[in-house]
Amino acid sequence: MHFTPTFTANGCRLTGAQALLGCRRPIPGLPLPNAPGRPAERNGAVDATAHRLLDEVCWQVSQWDSAGLRPPRIAIGVAPGVLRGNALLVRLGDSQRRYGLGAGRLMLECTEAAAMRDPAQTGPMLEQLRAMGVAVALDDFGSGCSSLAHLRNLAIDQIKIDRQLVQGLDKPESRARAIVAAIIEIGRTLDMEVVAKGVETREQLDALCALGCAQVQGTLLSLPLSGPEFAQRWLA
Repeated sequence: MHFTPTFTANGCRLTGAQALLGCRRPIPGLPLPNAPGRPAERNGAVDATAHRLLDEVCWQVSQWDSAGLRPPRIAIGVAPGVLRGNALLVRLGDSQRRYGLGAGRLMLECTEAAAMRDPAQTGPMLEQLRAMGVAVALDDFGSGCSSLAHLRNLAIDQIKIDRQLVQGLDKPESRARAIVAAIIEIGRTLDMEVVAKGVETREQLDALCALGCAQVQGTLLSLPLSGPEFAQRWLA
């Protein structure tokens, strides 16, 4: 498991991290991190992957707590199929109790497309997550066609600007700058945190700062780090 840090746009403060599940040894039935998810959803492998990641993240946070460190809120990405039913809520509650994690320690990330596919079904689950003290992020924002009415009504705490839009900030004539500016304003109006992901160049970071984006994530600031590396570099 590795962690990608999130920082304030000026790079002065660590604000969070995203957990990434990496399989050093193949595990039968579990997909690799970038493997297509649709076939895996049919045999429950996506559920197993999400549940394992939940357990590992909760365990790691508890270890940092025991060492007297102050880890930030950790985000965990979930596949679209995991948002159906209540298995995720049950496993999340079990993991939080097992490792003694209180409210505000975790965030779940789902893609814009997954959240907006069936807002009537997704909405109640997001409300239950919020009631458990778990924040919710909408990932890859700007890659789909979100209804602003749905966005207003869903229990979303953070929107993460799609990396393709961030990459477009390198091009002077790109419309990406106007779209990113609009997303930042949407987040500000709806009182949601806004994170730009996939920041790879100084030009992208400068453009985001000029547009008023508060938080950023990407290889320009840090590569994904293992648990011990993350603790040594950012928590010590």
